[in-house]
Amino acid sequence: MFSPKKKTDIKSNLPEFRIQKIKNITEQPLHKPIDEWVSNISERFKKNTKVEMGEVDLSVLRSALEYRIEKFKDWENYYGSIFEDVTGTYAVVDEYGGQFLIEISNEPLHILTRTTGRPGYSCEQINQHYWLGPFHDLALANATAYFWDAFSNEWLGRVNMRWCITDTGKIDIGVDPNIYPAEVTYNNRRDDEMLLLALYTILLDAGHFNYKTAETPYIYKGHSDTTLSGGVKLPYSGIQNF
Repeated sequence: MFSPKKKTDIKSNLPEFRIQKIKNITEQPLHKPIDEWVSNISERFKKNTKVEMGEVDLSVLRSALEYRIEKFKDWENYYGSIFEDVTGTYAVVDEYGGQFLIEISNEPLHILTRTTGRPGYSCEQINQHYWLGPFHDLALANATAYFWDAFSNEWLGRVNMRWCITDTGKIDIGVDPNIYPAEVTYNNRRDDEMLLLALYTILLDAGHFNYKTAETPYIYKGHSDTTLSGGVKLPYSGIQNF
């Protein structure tokens, strides 16, 4: 059964959503021995995208997974573990009766196939200039939110999320400003504003996103719509800035 979320002051200007978490995603089951993990991901990547990773891609993939394995040794103290508060699949009903699913995950294939093999163009596709971006997010355990139509199960788009440090010095979650692919209309069934507001509600209910500004302490190797150029630290706005 769905249960309405009681609004707090910070959410008073947001629409009313009914949200139910229907699937949990945790870090531990994702891990495999490194050779097996690289092989598993590269094979599934090829199957899903029809693109085969080259030697450089495989080398970067191995390096990213090794970094993630290393951080898992002290996972509770690693900033990327903040996503364990929210990773999973959510069934959402908006105040107009619209129904959709939000899947928040940092599973490696989920991250690597957010652009490559999807409709539309992205500069982070594996054959584009900022192709390192998804691999960097994979290493850092950053998540991407996928949006699905609840009835047809059609993929509607995605938005990237990254751990960051707020203006008060706390670890939190930043959300990119735009849902991609930008040029795909999905027969006008994709309400970007409503989808993002539902995602913000999920984050706020988990105790995150309640800040004014934040920034990644790391230089992101891909490109984000938070800045004009790639290869920079990324600024984020929280709910207090909306």
